[in-house]
Amino acid sequence: MGVVLGNEERREDFFAFGGYCYILPIGTDRLCFWYHTSTETMKPTTGVLKQLGFKRESEIRFHGLRLMMVDTRSLKPLLSIPNLEVRRKSGEAPVEFVSDKVAETNVSYPEELGRLTHQFPDAMHSIGELLVLGSVVAHGPRNQTIWVMKPSENMIEVLPMEWWNHGDYDYGYEWVTKIARDPKTGNIVGEGVRILPFLLDKSGNFLGWMEES
Repeated sequence: MGVVLGNEERREDFFAFGGYCYILPIGTDRLCFWYHTSTETMKPTTGVLKQLGFKRESEIRFHGLRLMMVDTRSLKPLLSIPNLEVRRKSGEAPVEFVSDKVAETNVSYPEELGRLTHQFPDAMHSIGELLVLGSVVAHGPRNQTIWVMKPSENMIEVLPMEWWNHGDYDYGYEWVTKIARDPKTGNIVGEGVRILPFLLDKSGNFLGWMEES
């Protein structure tokens, strides 16, 4: 699955995004986007899958997060769009664009929760806050966290999602897809696949599910 941004009147494409990319417009002339760099390979099945007759299954390894920002005024039309899914599986960037005004930074997965210093490019200092679904290395396979990224302060705060990591969920069938800050309360709202929208406090603690009244 991919997203292409372009000009329909001139039939020109300027930006192509593959799967697992997050996009955020900044003002009227900048586009911020990020994705978790990963590689995907096939391995022999074991256990129940092998008993059911499946011979191979995919294994995804995540290596870190790449955050980029582009001046949209500098974008040039794409001559072609490559297979971005193949790129993603091989560890290459699942995006395609042509621009000479790009700021980017790579973030390794933190070892623990809490605050850490990260040197963001000067061009990103105009971004007040980004909420990113991330991971933390030391917490095993169920290690979903929230990264509160503040480029203007060169700081990242890693918040726990223990309610999710230790909850009774069908991981892989149910998952969190997006989060955002409520500007009025400072709380965090989120949603996902096959789960209700949810509400967290400022520290990432679960407050409840959000249902229509």
